Amino acid sequence: MKMHCGVLLLLATSLLSTGALATGPDEKWEVSTQMQMDGMSMPGSKDVFCQPKSEAYDPQRGNTDKNCTTSDVRVVGNTSYWSMRCTGEQEMQGDGEMMRTADALNGEIRMRVDGMEMTMVMTGRRVGTCSAAAEKKAVDTMVADMQAQGDAQIREVCDSLIESNAKDGGAQSDLAGEFSGDGMCAAAKPRLCEQARSRAAGFEGYSAYAQGKGWVAAVCGLQLDRNRQQLCPKAFAAKQYRFLNQHCPIEAKAAKAQHCQGFGRGYTADSMNPYAALCRP
Repeated sequence: MKMHCGVLLLLATSLLSTGALATGPDEKWEVSTQMQMDGMSMPGSKDVFCQPKSEAYDPQRGNTDKNCTTSDVRVVGNTSYWSMRCTGEQEMQGDGEMMRTADALNGEIRMRVDGMEMTMVMTGRRVGTCSAAAEKKAVDTMVADMQAQGDAQIREVCDSLIESNAKDGGAQSDLAGEFSGDGMCAAAKPRLCEQARSRAAGFEGYSAYAQGKGWVAAVCGLQLDRNRQQLCPKAFAAKQYRFLNQHCPIEAKAAKAQHCQGFGRGYTADSMNPYAALCRP
């Protein structure tokens, strides 16, 4: 029930147009709304909006919900009539009527959804003048600022996810969906994959990715086996003896045959052996 009420409230307010109230050639209106559903009345609200000066109420003006459309708009005297339909998650259909004089308006929007009928009753009065152009500019600026703030917050979150998941390959949690399709961090996927490729190309990073078996390698299309083939021939010279034992059986066997003869015969000798990390089982 709360969801349906919220959708209809959003729909009704989008047909108005709240915003800046500077003086100008247009009309400033104060409108009270009351929701009624299945015989019950919900708490009302009051809004002030600016509307370009006109003789009749236009239900199509200010409708910003892309899922809702109006049709069959007609004006008889000082009363406007129209039909409405909303698709998407909340599919609804209905109609509305609004009587407007120079200084007052009143009307209803009736919508039907899931076998229920919801009615939004609106009454209003003209309270002054305003500038619709100034309002639109102010609203556009506000929306742009909010979008910029939202984008900055999302980038901050995604940067944090990149840092933690590029380090261990995403072994701790499966966030593949956030970096794919329409996920929150989909636009940040190239940055994640750049860091992942760089890390997986090193001894420590490859070990973390191979042992953790996280989601990053799949999302970024990393070829870990190719990385291993490139790292194993370099591991002995780089003194990466543990890496040899864990990931390079052929190279480790050859290195042990050359450097581990006699290892394990005495604690002192073993501790002094520079290849002890390689030779230990």
